[in-house]
Amino acid sequence: MEKVLITGGTGFLGSNIAKRLINENYEIYATYHTQKPIYPISGVKYINVNLLEISQCMNIMENIDIVIMCAAYVGGIAAINCKPLDLLNNSTRINLNTLEAAYENGIKKCIFISSGAVYPKLNCKAKEEYAFIGNPIEKYYVLGWTKRFGEILCNMYAEKVNKKIDITVLRIDNIYGPYDTFEGNKAHVIPSLIKKVVNNDDPILVWGNGEEKKDFLYVEDLVEAILLCIKRTKDFNCYNVVSGKNRTINEVLQMIMDICNSKNNIKYDLSKPTSISERNLDNSKIRFELGFKSHTELYDGLVKTILWYKKEHKINIGENI
Repeated sequence: MEKVLITGGTGFLGSNIAKRLINENYEIYATYHTQKPIYPISGVKYINVNLLEISQCMNIMENIDIVIMCAAYVGGIAAINCKPLDLLNNSTRINLNTLEAAYENGIKKCIFISSGAVYPKLNCKAKEEYAFIGNPIEKYYVLGWTKRFGEILCNMYAEKVNKKIDITVLRIDNIYGPYDTFEGNKAHVIPSLIKKVVNNDDPILVWGNGEEKKDFLYVEDLVEAILLCIKRTKDFNCYNVVSGKNRTINEVLQMIMDICNSKNNIKYDLSKPTSISERNLDNSKIRFELGFKSHTELYDGLVKTILWYKKEHKINIGENI
């Protein structure tokens, strides 16, 4: 049985990955730092570790076969705007320590979770080879370069060292689903809107004018892509993992309101920070090379996410979903 270590294994992505892989005949270890598991997954072995300390990274990777690198400084646009250097410094140290420990312990495969923020402004769909042709978009400059540094490190450990590691980089954009953060400045747009609608806010506050377009991917589809990479990739690879369909924030909000049977008013706050108006990632490479395709329609994914949120917060599900 192969042993898989998920760094940041108690967060949104890590929890979903652990839940799926524990049922795929892997032995799963998941790291956490200050926050103990809120939603522990049965069968997963949780390890308290500070990934900023290289000695601790070395210790946890003994006898591990595969490392999935989810640990990073995370947050919504507001959190990134407030403390951009926390993102840069902490995430880069975590990535470097993780890769060095993997190298020294003879890890055979790593998967690095990157971001669509690596891309510059483009007038076409973003293919993987376009990432470094210019600086990231100004609003995501620090996040974009932080993820680029991580990708460069991955490439070095996959191609420029003696004991090469098979490393796959996955560039994701707007993942949503169960185990996400629904509270505070670290909440992304879908969990933030779900919380407002389910809690019957009136008016429902939307940051910006709601016309930003985003490509939303249900988290279980991302986990499916990770499984494909574990089983089928070798050497160094990089893939965009997106649904291939862009929706406006207003469209998403209307779906959530329909699912929850909400007729409340909507208020737009143009003073709040927003993301870029539209970013198109091309997903043809992962479709052609690995056969990946997202299977969860946005409406169905929203229903699953809302049901999970209501269950975890002991909110009456109601008859409308």
